[in-house]
Amino acid sequence: PDRMSTSLRPRRPAPADRRQPRAKPTTAREMLVAALAHGALALIGAVAISMIAMLVFWILASGGSGSAADAIGSGALVVLAACHGGLRIDGSEVTVVPLGLTLLVAMPCWRAGLALGGAVPRGLGLARRLQLLAASATAFALLAGLLAVVVRVGSVQARAVPTVLGAFLLLLVAAAIPF
Repeated sequence: PDRMSTSLRPRRPAPADRRQPRAKPTTAREMLVAALAHGALALIGAVAISMIAMLVFWILASGGSGSAADAIGSGALVVLAACHGGLRIDGSEVTVVPLGLTLLVAMPCWRAGLALGGAVPRGLGLARRLQLLAASATAFALLAGLLAVVVRVGSVQARAVPTVLGAFLLLLVAAAIPF
């Protein structure tokens, strides 16, 4: 049967998309680079969100006094604490488990797993997928450890080794769900 158009206007073809679809990584090196990039971007995203929030709170609460660098450093320390690494305050070690903040940090990790799962070929074996997930978690953890060593706000600093272990497990678990 003949289909009749319900519109009086003729249909125009859709405009051509100028962007070329991204090719999925096919070599082992390309997949490893994609995994490392997704892990690094997950930490960068979590830290950026936290730093922006801390900067806004600093502006609202400080009335212009204090240091913006302390607010930005505090944002990084919040993310590191959310990785369950603990903090060192005046030489005393404090371990906190901020579950709500952990969920906020887990969201970029979950997104990294989703993006990595979409970036690798579908027929990839389970062992190779787990290796890529571990590589992504390693990048996330090493960058978190670097932040733990570098960032200090007054007498507060994150503990590096527990932060690396906690960050590795956080990305591994959160990214494995959609991956």
